[in-house]
Amino acid sequence: MTETKIQHGFCVSLKDENLFLGIKGSREKIFEKLDETEIIIEKLLRLLEKYFHEVAWYIGTDYINDNICERFMFAKSGFMEIYLGKNEINAYFPTKEKADKFAQALKKALIKLKKSHLSHKIIIK
Repeated sequence: MTETKIQHGFCVSLKDENLFLGIKGSREKIFEKLDETEIIIEKLLRLLEKYFHEVAWYIGTDYINDNICERFMFAKSGFMEIYLGKNEINAYFPTKEKADKFAQALKKALIKLKKSHLSHKIIIK
């Protein structure tokens, strides 16, 4: 895990080349499997809320190039972006302590989802 301070906080990042979210490719391919992916995201969110001890609120969806970006805001501070086409998760927090706490919660959630092989790819910058 590497740590780098960004301009106004810290970013926890996970890039999933193994398609833990289940899809990669064009917007059309993403839409074909969107129902399955939403179930995985819902499970991940519930586990993150449990281990991170904060509620996550859905902010909305953006379409960036061929990627669908789902955004969530945490109750106390911070927000998370899940890029479906790139199979990437980025979460932003104002303090390193909060970023570390989220990284640990994400690792626990991945283990619970039987995706522990991804936990070593979490980066804090």
